[in-house]
Amino acid sequence: MSNSLSPTSHTQTISPASTAHNSTTDLIARADTRASMNDPAREPRATSEKPTSSQQRPAEGEACGNEQEVYWEGQKQERNVQNTCTLDDPSKNVNTTTSTTAKVVFPPWKRNDRWSGWMGDTVTAQSLVLCLILQAFSTGILDATTYLDFSTFASNQTGNTILLTVAIVRVSGHLLLLTGVSLASFLSAALVFGHIGHFVGVRRRIWLLLNVFCQIIFLILSAIFLSPSGPAQTRLGAKHEWVIISLFAVMSGAQVSAARQASIQEIPTAPMTSSYVDLVSDKYLFVGFNHKHSSGRNRRLAYISAMIIGSFIGGIMHKYAGSWVVVVVAMGFKLAVMGLMAVAPAEIKEKKEKESGINASPLIFVIDKTAKYWFKYWRGPSRFAVPLPEGLDPAAAVPLFCGGVTVYIPLRRYGAGTSAKNVGVIGIGGLGHMAIQIAQAMGAEVTAISRGDAKKSDAIKLGAGKYIATGGQSFADAFKGHERSLNLIICTSNPAEFPVAEYLPLLRPEGIMCFVGIIPKPLEVLTFPLIRSTAAVAGSKIGSPDAIASLLQLAVDKGFRPWVEKWNMDDINRAMPAFKRGEPKYRYVLVNVDNGGKL
Repeated sequence: MSNSLSPTSHTQTISPASTAHNSTTDLIARADTRASMNDPAREPRATSEKPTSSQQRPAEGEACGNEQEVYWEGQKQERNVQNTCTLDDPSKNVNTTTSTTAKVVFPPWKRNDRWSGWMGDTVTAQSLVLCLILQAFSTGILDATTYLDFSTFASNQTGNTILLTVAIVRVSGHLLLLTGVSLASFLSAALVFGHIGHFVGVRRRIWLLLNVFCQIIFLILSAIFLSPSGPAQTRLGAKHEWVIISLFAVMSGAQVSAARQASIQEIPTAPMTSSYVDLVSDKYLFVGFNHKHSSGRNRRLAYISAMIIGSFIGGIMHKYAGSWVVVVVAMGFKLAVMGLMAVAPAEIKEKKEKESGINASPLIFVIDKTAKYWFKYWRGPSRFAVPLPEGLDPAAAVPLFCGGVTVYIPLRRYGAGTSAKNVGVIGIGGLGHMAIQIAQAMGAEVTAISRGDAKKSDAIKLGAGKYIATGGQSFADAFKGHERSLNLIICTSNPAEFPVAEYLPLLRPEGIMCFVGIIPKPLEVLTFPLIRSTAAVAGSKIGSPDAIASLLQLAVDKGFRPWVEKWNMDDINRAMPAFKRGEPKYRYVLVNVDNGGKL
């Protein structure tokens, strides 16, 4: 099965080509299964879960790394959970939920996504502060050297602009050549490296490392040309010494473009005038170093100090050791910067919509009905990872990630247990049985509604206080005595057509009937019954990671669990026929025993 969903602005695809450690064996080829599009709430979903000892979600502003490396502000967490996926009620559609399991470690060779995920990480801006300070220090060293050798700057293009105009006025051809080459080389490198950074990702690890690597290459070439054994025509004072200043300027353009794109405006790594002004005019200039508003001031101080100290040391080294030695020392600092970037924690920004718990972006479901594969691993962004509270069995938790949160969102939105004291649930299946449990846990009086009496005892055990069977009689007879008894009705079933008007008498004034199951045919209802009862018909979909975390905690606090039956994932060819026969009550959970799951 090939499944694509886009809870954000892009689409994540689960396919043999894009899945790490996927299983393309003929797990259900002989079962000849088919999936339908009837109910998005029940479509295959993939989730990652990470239990933490604190049972807490990361706070606002915290970030996590790639899907197996989960960082909360750079601190590694560890998790050990099962790989599971669930099958919905056979009267509905197939629903798969996978939870990937791995011990979270930093080295890329121990990650499930290996080097590709590590190189694709977006590192945190905070982790680049020390990198940029070291870059500023090397800039000070090099600019002192280039000015002493060429009377021209490699990084300080403000100074070069002035020198260029002076050279024109004085008709100084040599100074004009060197200054012009430096300025043109710097701007060309900033243009190329800046736009490549935007294309790849300005704080993507692979780009940061590649950028610094290129800077080192330019410095190596400069050191060769400056050394006593370098080409005679490019040595200092020779005809083509402009090649050296060009290499320095290209290196500086690459460095400054990356620094400006790193979202740390206090450390541009080259200009000084604006930093001086920003420092002395800082509102919090005189506060302590540990003051909550001192971070910007502290960064500017560190940057200015690094530039001044670097320039001083560069001048001394140039005097006593020579220009090429200064360049070699600068290369050492660049290598240190690469090392820091290699171990920098990753960042994944997550849009949080706490009030509604809804992911406002559209969900896109793409089902390939000809595919016959189940996957034991799922690879995707870690922003979909939700901490699993301690004490919650993963097999019982995974149905809550899809079907559970699908019914939880409208129950929470419409005030189950508060403004909606009486809640009705239509359909006692994969979603419906969880809707009863969740509504009851939220403090509502629940009325279960089904076609017959076969599931009455289950509904009572699940927490329903009342039960209505609609089969074998008219709706008016079935609902007799229950008129205007419900504030909210959640419809989890998805028959071919649904008689909305027949259910409206159950609603109290200002009551709401909310659909989470997809009804293929159009709903037909007269407007007058809606107007008379001030009733509303609504729909709802899946929830955000915050809503999922809230639901998981509710399950722990109130002690309810979805009804599940575990199957070894390798037994899928036995599970599917049982599923088709309608045997699950009410969720099948496939356990990835190969990855440590427990039956």
